[in-house]
Amino acid sequence: MGNIDENPRKRFSELLMDAPGGFTAWAFLPRSATIRETHHGRMKGNTPLRLHHLFMAGDSTMPTALATRQSRKQAKAPSRARKQT
Repeated sequence: MGNIDENPRKRFSELLMDAPGGFTAWAFLPRSATIRETHHGRMKGNTPLRLHHLFMAGDSTMPTALATRQSRKQAKAPSRARKQT
């Protein structure tokens, strides 16, 4: 994502962003490796605009958020081994 972050930093004025521009952690999942947000102004009005950016992994071996969530659930779930009779 570092390479992608250069563009908004170079063009923050055009994008109506405060310096230095660039991506910030998403407020709801700040430790997410794949979600970022950018904060922009508007031509009219004072209400800021937040854009959320979802980055998809190009490497198929990188775990997805869904796979990570499912593995956490499985780790927490009690074992349901069948009784041998």
